[in-house]
Amino acid sequence: MFLTEGYANTAMDAIAASAGVSKGTLYSRYPDKPALFRAIVTARLNRSADLVTDQAVFGDGSSQQQLHRFGTVFLERMLTADVIAFDKLIIAEADNFPELALEFHEQGYVKAVRRLSDRMSKVTKEESWEASDPFVLSTAFIAALIGWVRREGRIRSLSKEDCDAFVSRLVALFAGGRSAW
Repeated sequence: MFLTEGYANTAMDAIAASAGVSKGTLYSRYPDKPALFRAIVTARLNRSADLVTDQAVFGDGSSQQQLHRFGTVFLERMLTADVIAFDKLIIAEADNFPELALEFHEQGYVKAVRRLSDRMSKVTKEESWEASDPFVLSTAFIAALIGWVRREGRIRSLSKEDCDAFVSRLVALFAGGRSAW
């Protein structure tokens, strides 16, 4: 309900009714709405923490091919209705729940940056040119993906073709500046 109604518009009565439990049962487990919200967000973060860090995200190929694959999979997963709603909810409630915003940042963004950084470090060594700072490369790449989705995705529907074209241009930009990595 938090995803569809937002935190402020979700009442404990409605949650209890939706879950098919009494308010007493709900309150015996969660003393208040903030405690329930924290529990739901934490559980969700734990379930989805590895969505963009599994090996299948990268595939095989050159650093550019793997960066492209990572970018398209990352955008595909970010553009699901559920992820968009969750992202909006966490951003909207960041001032009220800063610890959850930090956990969201650590479990999502930072974990993805570290995973991409590790992969780029490995694959660039295999290509006989070692990225001097794969963490900065990964941070900038993922920040560009997130920024594009949050800006463009709010004003229009993004197709797979849009995502592929953006990632292709982004990878070309990064490949062109490869000496700065």
